Amino acid sequence: MKSLADRFELSCRYERVSYTHHEVVSSLKKLDRSEDKDWKLSNETDTEKIQALLKKAEKEKLSVRELRNIVQEHKTNQNREIALANE
Repeated sequence: MKSLADRFELSCRYERVSYTHHEVVSSLKKLDRSEDKDWKLSNETDTEKIQALLKKAEKEKLSVRELRNIVQEHKTNQNREIALANE
């Protein structure tokens, strides 16, 4: 729990969604271009995307399962973008 709490400053937490909702989005990373010009996932957390998804979950009253599906779809799209960009 502490590691997740460290990733979300108090001002970035959404009170109307559960801890599990926050946990589901916490693994999202930004796309990055490495020194050799290949695209990859960076080690940097994608705070903007996380905030947007938490806001969506709150507004639309998404279940954890629904949010998990959205996150998985986002990650799949990122991997597809990386593969296409690095061809």
